[in-house]
Amino acid sequence: MFFLITYGMVNMVTFIEQVIGIVSFRPAFRIPAFVSLYGAVSCLAIMLLISPIARILAILLTSLIYFLLIRAGLVAKWGDVRSGLLSSIAGWAARQAVHLPRHEKSWKPDLLLPLEDPKNSTDIINFTRDICFPGGNVIAFSVSSGERVKKLAQLDDALKPIKKEQMFFISSVVEGDDFVHETRTIIQMMHETFFRPNVLLITLSDNPGKDEKIHQIIDDAIEEKMGTAILLALQLYRNWEGATLNLVALARDDDEARRTTEFFEVLKEDARLPVKTAVNVVQGEFPGALANMPECDIAIFGLGDTLSPEQIRRIQNTTQVTCLFIRDSGYESAFV
Repeated sequence: MFFLITYGMVNMVTFIEQVIGIVSFRPAFRIPAFVSLYGAVSCLAIMLLISPIARILAILLTSLIYFLLIRAGLVAKWGDVRSGLLSSIAGWAARQAVHLPRHEKSWKPDLLLPLEDPKNSTDIINFTRDICFPGGNVIAFSVSSGERVKKLAQLDDALKPIKKEQMFFISSVVEGDDFVHETRTIIQMMHETFFRPNVLLITLSDNPGKDEKIHQIIDDAIEEKMGTAILLALQLYRNWEGATLNLVALARDDDEARRTTEFFEVLKEDARLPVKTAVNVVQGEFPGALANMPECDIAIFGLGDTLSPEQIRRIQNTTQVTCLFIRDSGYESAFV
C-alpha cells in the first residue's frame, strides 16, 4: 500500500509540474502528461482492488505523518510542488477575473492604507481590521526619506492585529521625500492590478495646511474609481460585539420628518438591515442639529462633492464623537 501511495504521488507530481509548466521541471526523458495521470489514478484503483480497508488505513497513516512533519516546520531543500500549483491557479484566476464585469454582489472591502507614521497607527489599523475581517484585503504602505529598513520594521509591527486574523495583506515602504506625492503615485499605479483596492482609507491631519494635499489624494482616488470609504456600517456591525446600528437624518419640519422616517423604514426592509436597526430623524439645520443626534461610538457621514476639510472639522466638533466620512466608488450596494 505504501509503495503504491509513493508511486502514485510521484506520478501525480509529475503530471502537475508538466501541466503548470514549472521551469525547473526538466527531466532527462519526457513522457506525455496523460501517462503520469493514468499512473496516479491506477495506483488508487489497484489499492482499492487489493483491500479497501487497508487503503483507507494507509492513506490516514500517511496523512498523519505528513501533518506531523508540517507542524515540525521542516524545510526541504528540494522544495515541493504546492507553491507552484497554487501560483498557477492564482494566475489563471486573475486572468479570468480581469475580463469579467465588476458587480456589487461580489464586492468586498479591499483597502489601500497609507500610513505616514506606522508606529502611531494602532487605532487606524484596528479599525481597518474591523472593516475588512474576515474576507477583505489590505494593502498598507508608508514613505521614508531614509532608514527604510527601520520604518519597514515599524510597519510590520503595526500590522500585527491584521496578521493575527490571518487576513491577506501586502505591506511596503517606498523611498520618497513627499508622502502625498508618493501616495498619489501608488493610487495611479494600482489601477491595473488584480487586487486593485476599492477603498482608500485616510485620516484628516490636525494641520489645516495639509488640507489641499488631502484633496489631491481624494481626487486621484475618485479618478481611479476608488472609494474614499465604504457603505461599511454592516461590516462594522458584524465585527463589533453587541453593536447597534442607527440611521440618522435631519429634517426641517414635521412633514419632512414623516417622509424621511417612512423612507428609512423601507430602506431597512430592502437592504435587509438588522432587525434592531433604529431610525432617528432629528429636526433642525445642518450641521448644528447634529448635536441632538443619539449617542454613538462612531458617526458615519456621506462625503459630498462640496464637503471641505473645514466643514469636516466643524461636523466633528459639533458631534463630539469619532467621525468617518465616506464616498463610495460606484461598485458598492447594500441592496444586493
